[in-house]
Amino acid sequence: MGNLPGISAAFISEIVRREVSSIQWVEELPGLWASVARQWGLEMTGPLRTGATSLVIPVVTRTGLRAAVKLVSPVVTIDAEVSALRAFAGRGAVTLLEAEDARQAMLLEWIDGPALSEMTDMGAAAAIAGRLTRELALAVPPTGAPRLADQAGPWAAQLRGQHDAARRNGTAMSDEHLESALGIIRHLASDNTSTLTHGDLSLSNILRAEGDRWVAIDPVLLVGTPANEAHTVVRSHLTAAIRSEDRGARLTDWTRRFSEAAGADFALARALSFARFVASYYWESQNGGEAIDVARLRKAALLLAPTLTGPREELIDILCSPTA
Repeated sequence: MGNLPGISAAFISEIVRREVSSIQWVEELPGLWASVARQWGLEMTGPLRTGATSLVIPVVTRTGLRAAVKLVSPVVTIDAEVSALRAFAGRGAVTLLEAEDARQAMLLEWIDGPALSEMTDMGAAAAIAGRLTRELALAVPPTGAPRLADQAGPWAAQLRGQHDAARRNGTAMSDEHLESALGIIRHLASDNTSTLTHGDLSLSNILRAEGDRWVAIDPVLLVGTPANEAHTVVRSHLTAAIRSEDRGARLTDWTRRFSEAAGADFALARALSFARFVASYYWESQNGGEAIDVARLRKAALLLAPTLTGPREELIDILCSPTA
């Protein structure tokens, strides 16, 4: 079954940045892999791949089936992902073959990519992500699945705290931007959408399988409006958007193309994307994010803010009203 090959310093650094105690998990990975390989009868068939919080190891089972083992760090738990994958049941998402909660390990259908983030036509990529979102929405949410609306209160409180911290160190956005974001979040608290969504649908989390089949990986169990997914889809190509001459128009166009394909409310998608860019800017700037990424997130929030008075003014006025 072999030993687990070396793990990059960049991966270790990212894991530790998110959770210092995760260094112990990194040190125990060779033994963890050996244990999982014995249990499921696996042989490694290629170099491991790393994500932000997990490792993926290509394998072959004792029956000759190509698959992938995903070992998840203590930064997150696999419960939500396992529940989501079981609910999606291979329709629009990677198929779950086995799961071991105690070891934070999953055996998954093998999908070699490429990721949708590699598509050069970024507008087309946003539309594909939208169609996949519509497909995922056909799943029945598991009982007790977390609701996006229930996260609105804690999100608003966290954002206020981040804004106060940013004011103290001179990096805050304007109070008007904060109130706009909080108005959008307050509106979200009343959302009663019962759709099961991916929850973190970046273009890197969408891979091409056989033929023209695209599948989502790394889902977060979350019930709510599909419009919430627009932020991570657009953020996937944020660097290209910021470098372009018509950067604000690019962000808006990609949001529109995603929303139309997903059957999501474009105005709400755009508003939520703005609020999430504000939150992402604060989180990265206050948690050791790369300076260039922090700057891009702030710029994206500023670019989207004026568009909140575009079509459907009445809805956006409600969303952005400090008294909403």
